[in-house]
Order: sequence, then C-alpha cells, then structure tokens
Amino acid sequence: MIQSLKENFQNKNESIMIKLLEGEYPDYKPVINHENMIPIEMDKVMFSTLMKRVSILTSDDYKSVILNFKDNELLVTITNPEIGESKEQMMISFSDEEIKSAFNPRYFIDALSVFEDSIVVLNVKDNKSPCIIRGLNDDKLICVIMAMHIS
Repeated sequence: MIQSLKENFQNKNESIMIKLLEGEYPDYKPVINHENMIPIEMDKVMFSTLMKRVSILTSDDYKSVILNFKDNELLVTITNPEIGESKEQMMISFSDEEIKSAFNPRYFIDALSVFEDSIVVLNVKDNKSPCIIRGLNDDKLICVIMAMHIS
C-alpha cells in the first residue's frame, strides 16, 4: 500500500508542491539487467545530434522513430504524414541479428545530455525490450528508455 504526503512551499513568485510517496517500491532490477543484451558503443554527441535532427519531424500524433540496428549500421527512420519522412544512417559496431525498435527520440536526447563520457553504451535486446544506456567508463548512471509499439 502506497501512501502519499503533500507539502506546499510558496514565495512571492513561485509555488512548489511536493508529493512524497511511502510504500513498497517496485523491483526495478530486472528492468536494468543488461547481461543478455547487446552492447553498442556510440559517440554521444553524434548520436544526440542525429536524434535532434529526426525529432524535428515528431508531433503529438507521431512521437516515435524506428531504430534499425543491422550490419554495422544504425538506420533511424521517422515518418510523419503531416510533415514528411527522414532517414538517418550512422555507422556502428554491430554484427548480431537485426533489431528494429521504436522509441521517442526526446528521451534519448534528455538521457544523453546527462552523461559525461563522450562514448555511451546502448544495450539492446529485441523490438519490445527497453534500451539501457550507460557511460562507457561510468556505471553510476543508468538510463532506461522503454520501447514503443511498432504498428
């Protein structure tokens, strides 16, 4: 049973409301377990820039991009009938079976902005599993980005 406690703080120009939750926190360890996932090293700035470019075509109705990992390349595709289509390619070290999954690019942009390493590791598994991002030399920060359903 989760209980909550609300606190409000106000000053002349600002108001902050904090809701503290009490209770049993869900077991998150299975979600961040990356042992059976494929690690892919990526240049953080290059990948972030790519995601920023394709995110221009997102809208309220079309929020996802398709990430297609295959044969040492990442192909990122977005199709928005209202605006247009974009395909961006990035060379990566990937030789496993093809993985095609949909994600919201804004989540990658936000996550990548907090890593200090210039190289990040994307851990992928299949089209339904989350993408787990870690720094190459820093295990203190882990970002989990949930996959979206491809229709």
